[in-house]
Amino acid sequence: MRALAAAVLLGWCGVAHATSGFVREPGGGYVKLYYSELRSSVYFTLDGVRRDDGQQLRQRGVTLYGEYGLLPHVQIAVSLPLLRANSFTASDASAGLGDASLELKSGTAIADWHLAAALALELPTGRSRAFVDLDDGGQINLPTGDGEWNLWARVALSRGLPSLRAYASLDVGYNLRTEGFTDQYGAGFEVGHQLLGYVWLSARARVQKTLGDDINAGVPFLYGEGSEFVAIDAGAAVPVFSSAFVTLDYTNVAAARRNVYGGSLVSVGMGATW
Repeated sequence: MRALAAAVLLGWCGVAHATSGFVREPGGGYVKLYYSELRSSVYFTLDGVRRDDGQQLRQRGVTLYGEYGLLPHVQIAVSLPLLRANSFTASDASAGLGDASLELKSGTAIADWHLAAALALELPTGRSRAFVDLDDGGQINLPTGDGEWNLWARVALSRGLPSLRAYASLDVGYNLRTEGFTDQYGAGFEVGHQLLGYVWLSARARVQKTLGDDINAGVPFLYGEGSEFVAIDAGAAVPVFSSAFVTLDYTNVAAARRNVYGGSLVSVGMGATW
């Protein structure tokens, strides 16, 4: 049961845990609505030991994400997980809102270099206690949120490469957690290229670590206490109108896995800019 309860965090490690050095102009914006899904039966314990008991985790979600240029050199971003649904092979599904986040970012540009700092507040809008029935008559908590307020502070440096129709970006961040959870830190590196002047392709490597080894054993670790990973992401955005596009994203938690389920998270969506 411990492996089952610990699973519900991989689907939360996505857009909200990354930023770039680019800041939108006042009045400019970006919005994306996407569906994501993960299926996996391989769990990695807090000690990094791989376990596979045949129980498959299924996570599904619908998320609305948007950015808006508020002032010169200042933008806001909002991530609204409209639906999180979690289940195992031998359980009913829980469903509800996920944890929303609100980010304020400020940055400046020097030639082709873009430097930005951001603060993102994550709100406990999801259900931290969502018990569902198991096939054997018991129950399990499959939350759609972790029940805490926490604050991500990030710094990012990006560079546009106009002659190559490409960009590169590096970011680092620190997650200040509450409710007895252990703080986290992370970093990511991303590159993107506009293929044939039409389709944007991107690739990203991300790492998340827990600060220190003193994991709070009294905190239910199904909320991500002590979770660590190295993830590989890939994405594509295909224009369908002048300012609208279809997106496809893929994430694989590939290495250094602790308190996460392995497997592939696939997302499809629609986006627009103005």
